[in-house]
Amino acid sequence: MRFSISQARSALNSGDYEDALLNYMTVLRVASITRRPEHQIHILLMALCEIYKEDVAYLQRIADGLAIQGEYLSSATVFRKAIALSQSPECRCSPTERIGLLVNVDHINSLLFDAWHWQMLNSKIRNEAFANAICKAVERFSNPVILDIGCGSGILSIVSARTRKAKKIIACDYSETMCSISSKVGVLNDLNSLTDFELYPIHSCDLELQQRADILVSETVDSAIFGENILSTIQDAQDRLLKEDSIVIPSKATLYFAALESPDIATRSSCELGDIVILSTNCFSHYNLESKVDSGYTCAHLAELTHGYNILSELIEAISVDFNDRHQVELLNSGTFRTNCKLRIIKGGVINGITSWFK
Repeated sequence: MRFSISQARSALNSGDYEDALLNYMTVLRVASITRRPEHQIHILLMALCEIYKEDVAYLQRIADGLAIQGEYLSSATVFRKAIALSQSPECRCSPTERIGLLVNVDHINSLLFDAWHWQMLNSKIRNEAFANAICKAVERFSNPVILDIGCGSGILSIVSARTRKAKKIIACDYSETMCSISSKVGVLNDLNSLTDFELYPIHSCDLELQQRADILVSETVDSAIFGENILSTIQDAQDRLLKEDSIVIPSKATLYFAALESPDIATRSSCELGDIVILSTNCFSHYNLESKVDSGYTCAHLAELTHGYNILSELIEAISVDFNDRHQVELLNSGTFRTNCKLRIIKGGVINGITSWFK
């Protein structure tokens, strides 16, 4: 990266602006991702898109830069411009270059929208539980301000508005794509006629409110509750964005564990070659098995395990959290909390993973 910066500055000093731009684009591709309130990089790239709107190579580099910044919707738009330009008779793009553009935009399209959103939207039990909780919460306040963090498609903002109790609903989502969808969904459901609705395409940690909210709604739980940083999200909101007597929805969660045997999971994490067994890098070949501190986990629904599974232990309650208890949220989010869980094995077999449920 230092070499590219040096080359860019040298070209800039000599008046070779095209070469300077190419080297600066290389820097953007490898630099650490940083987001500033002014979104300078996004503004720069979109300005370059206007300047070089007739140059396929530059448009591709600009689209790459936008993708690296997480601006997938803008990246896909620029890639499509490059594809349309590459198909014009005047363009000298080779078939291989056109295929490369199509592959790139297809990859970006796959990043625009996570497929699990469909499952959440179609989960009647889940959505009704949130709706019931919202309806009960708004009764405890007079004209409450509701904050919807990670609003996604905007379904919970719509539920909140339809109670006709909210003075204002403030929604935010880090995903440019989801904010675009949420905005359109709000218009289709005439959201602004029901309440004062504000939508911000930013992370909640960058959100500033003139008036603190009474109710926080945040559907940011994953398969094991905590994987989408719900604790840090709630703690930050409680510190900066919520009133002292605010209500957090979901209010509580309990996580359960059991030992699992599954041939499908076994084949994903190990390989047997005669007498040699090769384990995944997340496995440690000693008795005191410990996960890497920052390692994630691979999720699979039990119904998707095509070769079946066996529950080898009793179901245990691993942890229960009250998201309205600010001290508990702070403790759990501090990284110092530890708890010991003992699984009582009730069936013979090989433990390939841990299965979890929560309520």
